[in-house]
Amino acid sequence: MQSVAGMDGLVMRWTGGWVRDKLLGVPSVDIDVALSTMTGMQFGEALQAYMAEHGKQYEEEAEAQGFKADLKGLHKIAANPDKSKHLETITTKMFGIDVDFVNLRKEVYADDSRNPQMEFGTAEEDAMRRDATVNALFFNLDTQDVEDFTHQASMTWSRKSFEHLWLPIKHSKTIRYVYCA
Repeated sequence: MQSVAGMDGLVMRWTGGWVRDKLLGVPSVDIDVALSTMTGMQFGEALQAYMAEHGKQYEEEAEAQGFKADLKGLHKIAANPDKSKHLETITTKMFGIDVDFVNLRKEVYADDSRNPQMEFGTAEEDAMRRDATVNALFFNLDTQDVEDFTHQASMTWSRKSFEHLWLPIKHSKTIRYVYCA
């Protein structure tokens, strides 16, 4: 897959709920993957091509470990700023697990709007735009390390509290998450 544009230098990070679940020792039902150098669609298409050519070996290993050995089609969930959905997401099902692919991003605000525009960003910028410190944790697949770019999540986690990052608009998202989860 290294020959695909954007793949060179790609860093993949699992984000949010999966990291939280692993720290709690509970199973995860999905994985959100943040990509450093390409969009979710670019990566998803490259992954489909790779699996079409090389997937048999992974399927056999997955079946031996009790996983469903299929890669379902890619589905694009389009950005819809009118409904506060500012991020295009590519979703698929791999080995029985729902997987979403997105690029790392940052929010850029116009002077006359509270609705952000999304642009490619760094892992640090992406972490700072998330709605709670526990959701700002990343698991770096290259280094196998949990990354805390806010420098708050580790402290929050040790106190078992649930804190917000700086943007007030994110408080309502956190409240909705706590009461709807």
